[in-house]
Amino acid sequence: MKISIIGTRGIPNRYGGYEQFAQHLSIELKKRGYEVAVYSPSYRKDVDKTWNNIEIRKVFFIPILGSFFHFIYDFISIANAIKKKDDIILVCGYVTSFPGLWWYKKYQHKFLIHTDGFEWKRKKWNWLIKQFIKYCEKKIAQRFSNLISDHEIIQEYFIKRHQKQTFCITYGCSKEIEISNWQEDYFLVIARNEKENQIDLVIRAFIASHSKKELWIFTNKPIKKIQHPKIKIFLNNYNEAFLNNIRMHATAYIHAYTVGGTNPSLIEAIGFCKLIVAYDNSFHRKILDKHALFFGTEAELTTIFQQLHSKNISFTDYYKEMIETKYNWQLIVEQYISIFQQIYVK
Repeated sequence: MKISIIGTRGIPNRYGGYEQFAQHLSIELKKRGYEVAVYSPSYRKDVDKTWNNIEIRKVFFIPILGSFFHFIYDFISIANAIKKKDDIILVCGYVTSFPGLWWYKKYQHKFLIHTDGFEWKRKKWNWLIKQFIKYCEKKIAQRFSNLISDHEIIQEYFIKRHQKQTFCITYGCSKEIEISNWQEDYFLVIARNEKENQIDLVIRAFIASHSKKELWIFTNKPIKKIQHPKIKIFLNNYNEAFLNNIRMHATAYIHAYTVGGTNPSLIEAIGFCKLIVAYDNSFHRKILDKHALFFGTEAELTTIFQQLHSKNISFTDYYKEMIETKYNWQLIVEQYISIFQQIYVK
C-alpha cells in the first residue's frame, strides 16, 4: 500500500504539530513495510529525496508569499499524489488544501483528511478568512467520507454541527531523550509564537509572580520587548531528544493554548513532565482530568507561579499510564493502519 502525507512543511520536524505527526507516523509505517512519501516545500535544504528511508517529494514553494502560496503548494501536492496513484492520501488540514481536494473530489475514496482543531477560532484571522474557513469545513464534511478528529470534542462537534461521523485518533509521544544533570529550577513553555498560545500572558504572569525560578521559552520567532534576567528565549530548536530532556527537568510545563484539539505539545509534555499547568478549557480538562493545575486568567497563573516556589507537585505516575494506554505512537499507528485497510480500494 502506497501512502502519501500532504499539507505539512515536511520532515524532519522544523515547525510544529503536523510536522511532528507526519514524522512519527511515516517512521512507524515504514517499519511496518508500507511505502510512504511525505511532501515537502522546495526551500528546505536539510533533506533531499529521502529521510530515514522515507521518500521526500519536493514541491516548488515561495516562502515570501506566505499563507497564500500554501494553496498552490497543497494543490500541486495533491495533483502529484493522484498522478503517482498513491493508494491513501493523508491530508493534514482542509483549508489550504481545499481547492485541490475539491478539484480532485472524484478521488475522494483515496483521501483521509485530518481536520485539526477549530482553525476559525484563531486570533490571527480576520472575519472574512474565518468565514472562508467555516465554508471549507462545511463542504469537506458534506462531500468527503474519511475525516480524522484528534480529540473527542472535535468529533462530537462534527456530529452535532454537520451530522458527520469522523474517526477519532489522538497524537502520540515518543520516548527519545538525552541524559543531563540540570536542576529543576525553571518553568517551561514550548509553543509557536501565535496569539492563541498566549505566550505574552505567561510572561506577564511570571514577571508579576517575582518567582526565584526561571522561565524558559522555546518558540519559532522572537518575542518583542522582552528583557528580563529570569526569562530565557530559545528559537527554532526542534531536537526532539533534547527537548524531551528539557521537559523532564522542568518544575512545570505551562500550556496556555486556547485553540485546539489534542495539541501535540501537550501530549509530549504528558510523556516527560512531572507537572502540567494548563489553560482551563474543555479540551485540556478532557485530557488531563484532575491531574494538572488549571488557570483561566493571568492573575490565576501568577498565583500558581507563586505557589510553586515551595510546593513539589507531581503527576508522573498518572502521566506515564496515559502514555502507555492511550498516547503512544505504536497504538496510534495501528489505529491509522486499521483505517487505511477500511478505506483502501484496490
